Amino acid sequence: MPSLNLPTTARVVAFCSIAALGLFSRDVLAQTATSAFLSPVYPSSTVMSVASYVRVTNTSTSDGQVEVVFRTGGSSQILGTWIGEVPAGASIQFNVDDMESEAGIIAVSSSASYSLAVSATFSGFVQHALWNAVGGSLTNLSSCSSDISATGQHLGNVHTSQVNGYPSTIIVQNTSDVADTASFDVFDSATGVLIAENYSQSVPANSTWTFTVDEFAGDFNFAPTNGQFHVDFVLDSGFTGFAQHLVVNENAGVLTDMTAKCTLPIS
Repeated sequence: MPSLNLPTTARVVAFCSIAALGLFSRDVLAQTATSAFLSPVYPSSTVMSVASYVRVTNTSTSDGQVEVVFRTGGSSQILGTWIGEVPAGASIQFNVDDMESEAGIIAVSSSASYSLAVSATFSGFVQHALWNAVGGSLTNLSSCSSDISATGQHLGNVHTSQVNGYPSTIIVQNTSDVADTASFDVFDSATGVLIAENYSQSVPANSTWTFTVDEFAGDFNFAPTNGQFHVDFVLDSGFTGFAQHLVVNENAGVLTDMTAKCTLPIS
């Protein structure tokens, strides 16, 4: 996603190539039974002008690790395993091209794709974001083998003004027959550090509250630092309703719903 200036902020702590080592540190069958599967995920060699990004959200209060097992699409062959670190409360975006390199995986054929098995040591979510450099479009390609979460209580990797031309909008839907107050805590996606508490508004019965991230920034006098591309919005669990994260491609006039993500199985 180079033209979006989105960082890969991966902090890789361990990796191994199955082909190189000829072994796997865990029972593979047990691991795959507790994984979220993402496919098709595109390699660095793809003939298309797209790039796959794996976004991992840690909703727990402890730092943890995410493990990704690479397989060739249409095959059970394991190509390698990649392990990354995600701080508590953070949503880290990993570039699949970098994951290949760091795990010592030779990219599959340019016409092929990957199937990824993802698990973590923490509770959270995983999302597959696809960037088309030619069309300038961002797509949420998260089809889940594990439970899909579209409630919007936790909205990860919401764009700040540092991502030019692709502003984020949040829509909150009150599904009750009475007015209810929606309240968000906002965190830095890369670190999990709290930015703002109780960003709130009363939402009329069966109606919505819509705001842009720039409006939030103005209300809280929040100025993202250089390189602070993403923030997370966490909706108070007591609110009766849900929230959506929409991204607008201003040049193409394309609207993308980035809400849906897959629940991470805990390994």
